[in-house]
Amino acid sequence: MEGTLEMHGETGMVMLRGNLTVQHAAVLKNLLMRGLESSSRVVLSFEHVEEVDLSCMQLICAAHRTAVRMQKSVYLSGNVPEIFRQAIQDSGFKRHVGCSFDAGNSCAWMGMHSAL
Repeated sequence: MEGTLEMHGETGMVMLRGNLTVQHAAVLKNLLMRGLESSSRVVLSFEHVEEVDLSCMQLICAAHRTAVRMQKSVYLSGNVPEIFRQAIQDSGFKRHVGCSFDAGNSCAWMGMHSAL
């Protein structure tokens, strides 16, 4: 997996490519935490992701919960590849409403139901 964090004002853009699997979870966690520490809004780009597993999806949920506590936000970019959409469906992350932490309706998985 390759990942970069680019700052655009108050937005941290995390661009990911390759395999988002448990072998690379530490790298993803580091990128997410750096993004949350240095910006008020983190946008994740998955355009070039080739594989996704449950561990990385759990990290994205954890990053969202952390963002909510910090009064920040985490979003998925608009160009989510089919492999990621299928992983959301297969893992049970597809949601119509956010979790109990999601008072602001900012759950990354909520908007995915219309795209699946």
